[in-house]
Amino acid sequence: MRRFAGLANATIRTAGTYLNLHGVEQNCENVVLSIITVSFNDLSRLQETISSLENSDSRVEHVLVVPLKDLKTRDWLGSVLSVSGSKRPVIFDEGLGIYEAMNLGVARASGKYVCFWNSGDKLFDTGNFQELINALDNSSEPWFLCESNLEWASKTDYNSTCMLQFLLGVPKSFISHQAVVINRLILEEIGVFNLKYRVAADTELLMRCNNKFGEPRLFGKVVVDVQTPQYASNNNRRSRYEVFKISLLRLQGNQKLIAFFNLLRREIMDFLQKSSVIR
Repeated sequence: MRRFAGLANATIRTAGTYLNLHGVEQNCENVVLSIITVSFNDLSRLQETISSLENSDSRVEHVLVVPLKDLKTRDWLGSVLSVSGSKRPVIFDEGLGIYEAMNLGVARASGKYVCFWNSGDKLFDTGNFQELINALDNSSEPWFLCESNLEWASKTDYNSTCMLQFLLGVPKSFISHQAVVINRLILEEIGVFNLKYRVAADTELLMRCNNKFGEPRLFGKVVVDVQTPQYASNNNRRSRYEVFKISLLRLQGNQKLIAFFNLLRREIMDFLQKSSVIR
């Protein structure tokens, strides 16, 4: 029986039965990957995500986290749970925030590995996904990084140092959290999303993973079609401030200087861009 400290109370519904989150014995048999999707008032795009995974490998579990106050999504999920089986557990939470919801998803997950998709994200290629599941099933690696297709840009092209480049804020570096797959036992060891950070907790988790295990193992094929999140944060200054604090705490030596320089450059460029718009 697994326990995660500091999680808010929630209700889990799986196969038509409501269960309390704490003290639930999980069935881990044959589940290789748990995809955790947090959704709020975004039913149509959540349906697209669910539909894309409908006929995926039986070793895949899709964990959904939805606020109790999202009545439309709750009603729809209630109508499909009776036929969904145990591979689509649903958590109805109190709607305290996205990182709280993701942590609840991890607590419920049964898979050997976990990853996080948003509503609207879709499976890109069934064959690539099957190869990923097989690789995960036979692996003991702490984490993986897959290629992804980005709605607002293009296909990613990751290399052996791309995670560190992203964490240092190197220009044009970008990591889609949907493309990161982490061994669930690792999260039990190093902790889940740190709720001190309201915008950049995913970056803080990646930094902890990279510090402890080094660069993730690359899986060089596109697995997920990443869509712009409905509630994507536009608070760039808050994000930079949180990343500054995270870098101060987690980075060492010259890495801090590089990260601070890149953050300052982004702040100046943002200021200049806003100034030109005002004029």
